[in-house]
Amino acid sequence: MTHAHRRFGMHNNTDALVWLDTSAEQHALYLQAFELARLRIWDALREDALGSGADRFCIFSDLDETLLDNSQYNSWLVRRGRNFNEKGSWNRYCRAGISRLTAGAREFMQEVAAMRDRRGNPIEIFYVTSRLEEVREATCANLLALGLPLPDGGADPVSTHLFMQGTVTPSGGVKKYDHYAFVAGERRRQPVLWLGDNLSDFSKDFSSSVPWATRLANAQVERAAWGKKWIAFPNPVYGGFLLSLPKLDKPDGTQMTVGDDLRSGEQTEEQVREALTPEQTPKLGVLDIWEDDPDAEP
Repeated sequence: MTHAHRRFGMHNNTDALVWLDTSAEQHALYLQAFELARLRIWDALREDALGSGADRFCIFSDLDETLLDNSQYNSWLVRRGRNFNEKGSWNRYCRAGISRLTAGAREFMQEVAAMRDRRGNPIEIFYVTSRLEEVREATCANLLALGLPLPDGGADPVSTHLFMQGTVTPSGGVKKYDHYAFVAGERRRQPVLWLGDNLSDFSKDFSSSVPWATRLANAQVERAAWGKKWIAFPNPVYGGFLLSLPKLDKPDGTQMTVGDDLRSGEQTEEQVREALTPEQTPKLGVLDIWEDDPDAEP
């Protein structure tokens, strides 16, 4: 058996999922991050350094694994032996509208929505997500059902507070950084805080195409931003940290990262690994799992 075969057969997410889904440490880190974010916004309001080109302050927040807990979907991937599939199982999961809240998310967002600057203007919240446009309606319903403030979830970038992957700004930009720039420039909002679980939520210097060692060095370069304008949340399950790892040649001639985190491989609806069960790996029994997927069997 080749090295690539052995790597592709592993379920590297199991312990990470147990930590993310059950640990008090994960719970505490989310509460800690939201508390720090709250303090930073109050600092900005006290300083009141609104630029001449801005009408009011705003914050940007990622959704998945920042405000929304999708551990039951990620547990399903391991239990079913599947890869992440953006237009398949992931879209079906998003349409189900069953994402839960991370610890402290509702309280923080509701408090931010109630804040006002010295001119009486609200601190606007903009959700900027990698979810596809076709799940916008379900995502809006999910956010509102969870009690998160969403004044406008429509597709018009001039008025929306929810930017999806591929939302096109009037200048033609479609990426998160384009959305940030559009809100700050054309919509005249001054960002005071970014929330995210993947460092690419903050800067393209942390894109998954950037090698892992360079991403690490860039985190040190940006040390003044952490805990001040950028608040990072814990996610050991998926993200740029795995996708940025070196590549391995697979037997079929394609490549995969050495991380092989069930997201980094080929996006397919087919079973690609042996499905794990609590009988084989008892710790899986403590995980919540997405039970109502139409494709219930491996």
